[in-house]
Amino acid sequence: MGFLLELLASIVGAILGDAVLAGFQAAHSRGARRRLLEDGRVFCGLRAVTGRVYNMGGEWSTGTATISRGLLMFDPNMGIVERRRIDVTEIDRSNPRATRELSMNNAIVWELVTPKGRLEWAINRRAVDVAAAALKVPIAPGR
Repeated sequence: MGFLLELLASIVGAILGDAVLAGFQAAHSRGARRRLLEDGRVFCGLRAVTGRVYNMGGEWSTGTATISRGLLMFDPNMGIVERRRIDVTEIDRSNPRATRELSMNNAIVWELVTPKGRLEWAINRRAVDVAAAALKVPIAPGR
């Protein structure tokens, strides 16, 4: 199915131009994000705040995380190469920020507190509340 959508996007882009293609990709992205959330998964980026955490450094890794109580099972598609089990004890949203470092539209960065250190968690603003609630861990208040 993904291949067919990419093929269709290529054809539409060639015929109608980049503006239509961008709208098609955004609509597909919203639908994909909604389907992932319904399955308890979310597209996100992770990186260590300092040092190495779960063998991740300061470079962003992106992928899909399956969310459950206190746990992210992170399946990367860029950056690190292996699946990571990330135990989360708290979400710190005291210093949220936007990021343009990733190819994620409308992303916000919060910090995940883990037993091994802190990770920055980049996630779409429309998905962050649902994903945070699914983790079922304490959330440090934002500003």
